[in-house]
Amino acid sequence: MDEKDHEIFQCLRDDGRSPAARIGEEVGLSADAVRARIAKLTDDGVLRIIGVVDPSSLGYFCLGTLGLDYRGDVGELVETLRSLSFVTFVALTLGEHNVICEIAATDDAELLEHATSVVGRIPGVRGLEMWRLVDVLKWEGEGRPESTQAGARRSYDGLDGDLLRQLVRDPRMTFRTLAEQIGQPYSLVRRRAQALFDDGAIRASAVLDRSSAHAGTMGMLGLTLTGPHIGAALEFAVAQPKFTIAVRAVGRFSATLEVVCDTPAELVALADRVSELPAVSAVSTYLYARSPVLPMPWLFRRAPQG
Repeated sequence: MDEKDHEIFQCLRDDGRSPAARIGEEVGLSADAVRARIAKLTDDGVLRIIGVVDPSSLGYFCLGTLGLDYRGDVGELVETLRSLSFVTFVALTLGEHNVICEIAATDDAELLEHATSVVGRIPGVRGLEMWRLVDVLKWEGEGRPESTQAGARRSYDGLDGDLLRQLVRDPRMTFRTLAEQIGQPYSLVRRRAQALFDDGAIRASAVLDRSSAHAGTMGMLGLTLTGPHIGAALEFAVAQPKFTIAVRAVGRFSATLEVVCDTPAELVALADRVSELPAVSAVSTYLYARSPVLPMPWLFRRAPQG
């Protein structure tokens, strides 16, 4: 990616539905040049434009992370995982597990079914463990618009659900194409889809695969926490700008942190700092070598402050 590519990415991260002509005005290129660059970045797997939603709006109330021990053709594994609708992120990693896979489900029973009866039975998967997300402390991962909060939760009917499922995959889809996809009148689809964007139920943004773009290092830290200083350790993690995601979890790890750094050495240095905190009894470090399935940038609702 060159400087213009990064400028286009920032425009799309702020508003993934921004027209090519408007982006061109901001970055000093023609609309056709912008379209060509976006097409090349998406075709190369570097960039993905996606609808950012609260997982509950799609019926997902349980999220989990799987650490896989895989032996075999990684390409075959990636294609299998891509075909599973509940898989929302895959990273090939250097660490205790060589694959990290995020999954979503309607409830804990379904989450377990996805993990053990589907992913766990894929040929080549020799073992797995799961950490179930229980609380979001910080969520500023790639693709989430900065300084935003989800709109007020309202009830969604079947049409809203159909629209959201289409727009999550391609939020730049025209309303006319959207109407054709779900078989509903154009005027109705335009009105309801626009309302979803206006209400903050969905936001269009862009996700960058930093490993493919050679734009820094990403990884995950799994923390085992004990003692009376757990709160202080979590406050430290949330305050660090390099930690873009911090969540509490059930499983071997009490919390997991996503890290975005300039170099692997910086990631290791951050892991060392975390390991020195009084509440941290163990740290497992996973360096993302490649992300063949870019993350679903969930937009979590937080309670109003003050």
